[in-house]
Amino acid sequence: MEGETLSTGSYTSSKLKIYPNPVSDIVTVEHTKPIQQLKLINSIGQVVLSKSFPDDVTSAKIDVSNAQLGHYILVISTTDYVYYQKLIIN
Repeated sequence: MEGETLSTGSYTSSKLKIYPNPVSDIVTVEHTKPIQQLKLINSIGQVVLSKSFPDDVTSAKIDVSNAQLGHYILVISTTDYVYYQKLIIN
């Protein structure tokens, strides 16, 4: 197939917003597509928080004030993609 390029879906930061980071209490996640689930994973791979949302939610907030201070991975599942973002809780 000469002249054709194979690629995967690209990540565009204008589609996804996560703020504030670092965070001490409430983190907000916004996406252009509906957010299905948010998971907070600690440095040893444990899911410390998991929250699902209705089909039409494009802006979600989660309370991380009960999590220990440190570095986490926030997993954002939308209808099209799964994103992984480092999140610092201070």
